[in-house]
Amino acid sequence: MSEMYAILYLINILQPSRRKLHEIIHELTCFGLFSNISFRKYYYGYHSEELDDWLDTLKAAGLICEKDGVYKLTEEGTAKLQAKLRKCRG
Repeated sequence: MSEMYAILYLINILQPSRRKLHEIIHELTCFGLFSNISFRKYYYGYHSEELDDWLDTLKAAGLICEKDGVYKLTEEGTAKLQAKLRKCRG
């Protein structure tokens, strides 16, 4: 569940393309983050089917959308992330 919020947070602050998000999360695995997501070398960098599944799930849940080649949070995604951040900040 914490990975979902981390992905939402990254999308919120970076509004990355699919390829860029794969690249960022692959690099974060070097620091022990997202250790449950496996990557393989692909034509334009690293790719993860698990990450694609997460993104599809977040889209189906109405939390993110892909617009003009970049990911953005929907209103519902923004509200969910803000609620989590408020809870963390106390």
